[in-house]
Amino acid sequence: MKRLNTDLFADICVDGIDHRDCPDYVDAYIASASVARFGRLTLWLDRVIPSERRSKDPTTGITVISPRCVRLRRVLGPLLWREATEAELERLNEDSEYVYQAVQDRLY
Repeated sequence: MKRLNTDLFADICVDGIDHRDCPDYVDAYIASASVARFGRLTLWLDRVIPSERRSKDPTTGITVISPRCVRLRRVLGPLLWREATEAELERLNEDSEYVYQAVQDRLY
């Protein structure tokens, strides 16, 4: 079976973490994740589109986030990413090293 390209997964949600099982966390698993709809193109677009553009208002000196960036991200987000299917989650969970790294990223 072809190995999944784990670079195309984001927003990994890990569940089943039991600190009594430290440092192995063998009961932990990936409960949900987002998948890039268009592969590497999605990853490139995600880097190009700023999640926020901060600027200082010259009159008040307050830092504001550009509403245009927020709207663009809100519109394009669902078009670029989708929820992982149960089959994809099962295949991710078969890779124990990937799950362990996801647990470490979640904890630290």
